[in-house]
Amino acid sequence: FASIVVDADQTCGECHQGTHHPFVEQWSQSKHAISNAGHTAGREECAECHTTQGFLRKQGILTGYQEWNDPVGDWQSIVCVACHDPHHTGNPGNLRLPLNAAAKENNLCISCHHKRAQPEIEAETTRGPHSPEGPLVLGEEVGWIPDGVTPPLENLRGSHGSERNERLCASCHVEGLTVSDSTGFVFQSVGHLFTAIACIDENGLPIPDGDCDLVDRDFSSCANSGCHLDQNAARTAFTVARDRVDNSVAELQALLDQVDPAELDPKDGVFTIAEGAQFNRQLAELPGSHVHNVFMIEWLLDMSKDQVMNEYGVSSPGQHTEE
Repeated sequence: FASIVVDADQTCGECHQGTHHPFVEQWSQSKHAISNAGHTAGREECAECHTTQGFLRKQGILTGYQEWNDPVGDWQSIVCVACHDPHHTGNPGNLRLPLNAAAKENNLCISCHHKRAQPEIEAETTRGPHSPEGPLVLGEEVGWIPDGVTPPLENLRGSHGSERNERLCASCHVEGLTVSDSTGFVFQSVGHLFTAIACIDENGLPIPDGDCDLVDRDFSSCANSGCHLDQNAARTAFTVARDRVDNSVAELQALLDQVDPAELDPKDGVFTIAEGAQFNRQLAELPGSHVHNVFMIEWLLDMSKDQVMNEYGVSSPGQHTEE
């Protein structure tokens, strides 16, 4: 039985480490590597995406590695073999699921990144969105949409979720980068930080969780995906979309601030229009939402503003309701 432990001197790390093969080094600094920390607390429904054992069980893999029967609380974070099958799968990179499948059931990334993309209206408590990126990119089954409202789905899907972007999530989040320093020595980034627009260090390599200005971020994955002309065009599109969404979020929040707080009680067992609008606001505020699908986000926000104004008789600052 093989082990799923990934260290610099074990299993995958025996070969995939160091300057020329920094897969493990970069993975160890990613959010996947720490995805188990404090998240599962022994809850198997969370462990299926926050741990390797849980993810493998979700794929129907119940044996064949040393840690398969460890207690749930001891399960490991997302390591190499969660996504890659070392015995070959027929997918590029020995991935367990394809990257180009436009469905949550059989897309490697979306199989986990589709949790609570829509509000749990029947639940006793109202929780915000959680990992809704997949449905948002695809422009389907995402956000709060009230009964009687039909979204124009044909207009709410951007190039990021279309056939133009064949690798979908991975086009931006798993982008390789090769850099030469002044001596000609080549450094490699293999994209296993899973950061779409990373900050770049003095050697031209991405910085884990880097905090830098937008002009100092690398937009090469956006240009290489086929969605944007070049890095400058992608950076401009990012800025314009972010500003539009930020303004719309602020307008929706100004309306919700005028609503009776009782309409936003998450524990009263009653799902209200205000709570639906708040869900869409929270969805829009998640990192990357304006990039994943600005068309869907803007439509959800505009629809939410209309719903709140009509239901509660409130108006945006500077506007007056008709008597």
